[in-house]
Amino acid sequence: MIRRRLHETISSSLPIICGLAAATVVICDAMGVSLNSGYNPLNESISDLVFYPWGWLEQLGMAAAGFTQIMFAAFILSSKSARTNHWVRISGLIFAVMSIGFGIITVFKTDPGLGIESLGGGIHVTTVIVLAALFPINCYLLSRAIGNNPDSATILHFSYLMAAIGGLIAFQLLPLNPIRFIGISERLLAGVNLAWIVFAGSHLPHLVDTPVK
Repeated sequence: MIRRRLHETISSSLPIICGLAAATVVICDAMGVSLNSGYNPLNESISDLVFYPWGWLEQLGMAAAGFTQIMFAAFILSSKSARTNHWVRISGLIFAVMSIGFGIITVFKTDPGLGIESLGGGIHVTTVIVLAALFPINCYLLSRAIGNNPDSATILHFSYLMAAIGGLIAFQLLPLNPIRFIGISERLLAGVNLAWIVFAGSHLPHLVDTPVK
């Protein structure tokens, strides 16, 4: 009963949650860039904002993004589909892992510059890479899981597109591919993620929303 109520509550509020979270991330980043003089959004990482006076805005944005992962995880894992379709269940678990990842990168700060100089910085960078890899993978898995639904064509194609773009950008962020404009690359990847979150938040409920009895 509790699981069913949780599922129904999240299902009805997911579009609003995703929209507000995406807006929070964008606003926090825009404010962080404009208020922190000396910060270069092109060649400095998003994570570098924490070293500036208004760095807490970056952490607030990360918390908002992480909250959407928690909501997706709870929504999917509380659905009837998660009991009958192991791919749906795996996707929900990946969202849960990603929510933990956002918590980790919020707690452990990156090291200044492009190098890794501390354990905390190494944990931060490693987690960011894992999150960048998990997003396109999860887009693909969830799309395949609901692909048999006749109404899933739109989100299926959109998810494939976002997974392809996200995967390409994520590959560019790997340590073996040093790039000059890491800030803009990270923001492009974040934009792809947010676009999928907002789109999925408004389309998934009627595709996966099968309350558990």
